[in-house]
Amino acid sequence: MSKFWLLLAVIVGASPAFATKSRLEALSQDANGSYYIKDERNIFLNPAYIHNVDRRINLEWGNAGTATKVDGFTTPKAEGGWFNGKHSMPYAAYLGNEDTQAITARNAADTAFMKPDNTFDFIWGMGTGMTNRWGFAASFSKNKDEVTGGIDRSETFAGLRAGVLLGDAWEIFGHFHLLDEADGAAADGDEYKGKMGLMAGAIYNWGQYRVYGRIDKKDAEYTPAGASGLDLTGLEITIGAGHSEELSSKSFLFYFAELSRDTNEVDTAPSTSTETETTQVLLGFGVEGQVKDWLTLRGSVNQGLLLNATSTKTTGTPSADQSIADSTAVAGGMSINFDPFRLDGSFTTTGGTLNAGNIMSRVAMTYAY
Repeated sequence: MSKFWLLLAVIVGASPAFATKSRLEALSQDANGSYYIKDERNIFLNPAYIHNVDRRINLEWGNAGTATKVDGFTTPKAEGGWFNGKHSMPYAAYLGNEDTQAITARNAADTAFMKPDNTFDFIWGMGTGMTNRWGFAASFSKNKDEVTGGIDRSETFAGLRAGVLLGDAWEIFGHFHLLDEADGAAADGDEYKGKMGLMAGAIYNWGQYRVYGRIDKKDAEYTPAGASGLDLTGLEITIGAGHSEELSSKSFLFYFAELSRDTNEVDTAPSTSTETETTQVLLGFGVEGQVKDWLTLRGSVNQGLLLNATSTKTTGTPSADQSIADSTAVAGGMSINFDPFRLDGSFTTTGGTLNAGNIMSRVAMTYAY
């Protein structure tokens, strides 16, 4: 612990430079962008946000992750990229940002399918200096494995994202899965074919609030070797409103309310399916402040309220309904400034107690220039 405080004692001031998963998750946001908090990772939600990004390099520390490729606090994935913003045509090149929607759908079919890996993203903007500014992003991955388990396994993924900033009032964006295929899970003949995934969303600046809505649709077909094809369908609708209020030039607080409905159906046999519906009203608030030139602290809390339940029904059986238990979630983190470098991280806890032997998890480094 003494070494940690000694480290802080020699840090010099720096200007803010975000763009990290740890910062967003500590503020109860999705790691790939926020509807109402400014952050450079918003380019993964709406690529038109590239017009608001300065020049920087961002490095998310991590490793290969788990077999299911699910990224999280305890299993962070390594990724990073170079942002060349504030340019006549701003652009960014990014490595390792794997599509969450595609990964979730493939895992629902069979966790043994290869998931998007070694993904390359290229993001660019058009309309700099104009009232309406556009952004586009292309993602691609292609991998194979002819070693593990004696099965020929392969996967291919290609996606496109597009968005626009319409003046100061509207932000509109969409994500599309153009190619989403995988072969080989439990046997050589297993096939997964994802249909064109779609995410469409919009944000409206309404006075001091940002009102948003989003729809995610993902269908796929899973054909086990020597068996009939099975269908997987998923639909999620989200609406909400958030508000950020500046307390000073270096701190702000926020609060939000969000309603989401998520429906997933999986054919477990040609004449049997299981449908799961989750409905939740999520309330939350948080704060972030630069308490010293070299130190920024942040934290948040959110919880499902009233509509907070999951219903599961399998063909020929009654539905099973239950509330989502222990939905209250608290997160916190900090940023340490080494001008022009910045370290962002989430607090590591053990049973709610700060882990003094491992202060930060989900660590990322940003260099702004």
